[in-house]
Amino acid sequence: MALAFCFSSYSNAQTLGTGDCSTDGTTNFVTGTGCANSTQSTVTIQSGLTGGTVTGDSTEIGRTYNGFVRFKHNPGSWAIQHAITQALIGSGLKIDGYQTNFEYRNNQTNTIGGNCSVAKVNGVCIDPLTLSITAKSADGSTIYSETFDYGQVVTDDWIQEQITSWVGTGQLTPGTDLSTVDILLQGYDAGYWLGNYGPKVRNMTGQLIVSTDICTSTPLHSSSCPGYATAYATQQYNTNCAANALYDPGCPGYTALFQTQQCNANPLFSTACPGYTTAFFNQQCTQDPQYDQNCPGFVVEEAAAVVVSAETIAEPSITGDSIVDAILSETVTVEQNPVTVTPVQIEVVTPVVVAVAPVQESNTFDTPAETVASASDNLEGSIEQEIKALEESGTEKTTEEVVVEVEETIEVVEESVAEITEDGSEEEVAVEETTDKEETTEEVVVEEKIVKKPTPKKVLTKKQKAKAKAKKIKEIVQARGESLAQQMSVAATVEVQKQLQNQLLAIIGFVPDFSKYGKTNIDGGNLQQEVNLKGGRIVDHQFSRWFLNDPGFAAMTDLQYNLRSN
Repeated sequence: MALAFCFSSYSNAQTLGTGDCSTDGTTNFVTGTGCANSTQSTVTIQSGLTGGTVTGDSTEIGRTYNGFVRFKHNPGSWAIQHAITQALIGSGLKIDGYQTNFEYRNNQTNTIGGNCSVAKVNGVCIDPLTLSITAKSADGSTIYSETFDYGQVVTDDWIQEQITSWVGTGQLTPGTDLSTVDILLQGYDAGYWLGNYGPKVRNMTGQLIVSTDICTSTPLHSSSCPGYATAYATQQYNTNCAANALYDPGCPGYTALFQTQQCNANPLFSTACPGYTTAFFNQQCTQDPQYDQNCPGFVVEEAAAVVVSAETIAEPSITGDSIVDAILSETVTVEQNPVTVTPVQIEVVTPVVVAVAPVQESNTFDTPAETVASASDNLEGSIEQEIKALEESGTEKTTEEVVVEVEETIEVVEESVAEITEDGSEEEVAVEETTDKEETTEEVVVEEKIVKKPTPKKVLTKKQKAKAKAKKIKEIVQARGESLAQQMSVAATVEVQKQLQNQLLAIIGFVPDFSKYGKTNIDGGNLQQEVNLKGGRIVDHQFSRWFLNDPGFAAMTDLQYNLRSN
């Protein structure tokens, strides 16, 4: 580390400039060059060669010329130590270097018999003369030490010398980093002549070069400054923000610029974006053309229709009414009493294959078989008519095409079994039996002519007729419900579908013989309007009395809700 000292005669505190440069090649920490600038100035700590300590008998101190030191034939020295004043310590200034000025003369080269106590320079005996400067910190550590040799040149006259040296690596804090400065002059007459023939020094001054703490005012001045890392990061951040406000959300103007950027890329980024309303409308129309009537591709829709599938109608729990659901889901069984009859011989003939074109059934579902107005009013009557038509229809002869396996000789025996029909009568049904005579069989198509013999009708009781009628009503209601459900699934218009739905609701709510209730007149009798009893008055209500006490009420209830008990 180099500490700049400058000794200059006739100098007091002064401001430095770019012409004040180092004499030893050191660098000014403040400017980064070898020269000073106008922010730096000097503080004098030595003025003349007064005071100090002298060693050697022949060393002479004079008062003239602001003090001088003259060396004679014996080696001697002059030394002084300068302490940093409290005034400088409390000033807040930093020490950048040292500056000094002085005059010296070394012109005596005389010897006695040519004898010289030092090595001659170019055959000349030049008297030794040195200047040493040492700087120490508060703990006594040496922070700077340098010796300048002026015993190598003969000077016939006084030479003015200036030394300027910079600290270089930083600024020193007075009192701690720099506490004392020691000055030492040494010399003597190498020719050992008696008298004042040795080297001489006069007009010596010394000053500290100071300035404000540049690391405090400018942390980025050097990487050795405390706070440099933080200041550098801040500088880079500010530089990047200045170059592009989107560098970081903390940059000035980031919010506005970011929104502008995002809005330019996508107007849907924010409701505040220019064009947001149009972009949002277009987005919704793209996703769903029915979003708005102004959307491209918007289609005017008809009123939504309620579609009930056939599968849903077939479920027992379609109405939510436990009694109706129980009726619709009930499994009907018919007892069969087998009757033995005489076997009938069947004539087997060779079949003739006739190609029949398939018949395409027309769609009759668009127009319902029944209108909405007649569904509820005439439902029970239409069911009665259908039952009557079934009872009056006779047994028809049918021709069936069957496939049987026969041998070379085929004997088919038909056994008729009597079956109770839906109206309660018995009907014969033919059952085929075949007899195999050989193992080898072949498949042939035969035309079977079955002649069914009329059987006498079986007379049913009133209760059996009612039960058979209830069963047939249930079957008709269920069949009509399934048919309506199928028609609804293929209805062409909403209006037709609504009519079918109303007819379906009429069937679901249908109760056999319910219309007879309106024709029944139940007389509740005549009672007094008021009956006075002990403790208060009882008001009679004719309808309540009838509803609770009339025997016909129980019969009506059984007829409506307990069909299976009949």
